[in-house]
Amino acid sequence: MEIIELSTRPELLVQAMDRFANQWGNMDNRMFYEDCMRASCVTTESLPRFYIALDGGAMIANYALLRVDLVSRQDLTPWFGCLYVDEDRRGAGIGGALLVHAEEETRRKGFTALHLATDHVGYYERHGFEDGGACYYVTGDETRLYQKTL
Repeated sequence: MEIIELSTRPELLVQAMDRFANQWGNMDNRMFYEDCMRASCVTTESLPRFYIALDGGAMIANYALLRVDLVSRQDLTPWFGCLYVDEDRRGAGIGGALLVHAEEETRRKGFTALHLATDHVGYYERHGFEDGGACYYVTGDETRLYQKTL
């Protein structure tokens, strides 16, 4: 498995946009993902960045490092988001490998902590993330903040 930053392989941009939008978006917000991903491939800023795991050239998993997540804790950065591992690849440690990769990238970019928002309980704690309490989506719905000092 090879984990690549999307900006280093622009020929994969359209396929990656489809993947992220299909997993995390819908027809109403597809342009959000497309615009963000296109901009991430040309910016000189360290964030946002999108990552793809390839196995034999096939995309099998992905994640993103984001400046902000769409939650109330806009004071925190960076955010780990959009983790997805193809169903037939789950249970093989790929998600954990992507988390380790994200932590390395976060440190390399000069940050000392990584944050994420999720309703999944148990998974991220096993990877050293601590429950940081509640945070809220713009809809008012509550979710959990997790953070890890690096």
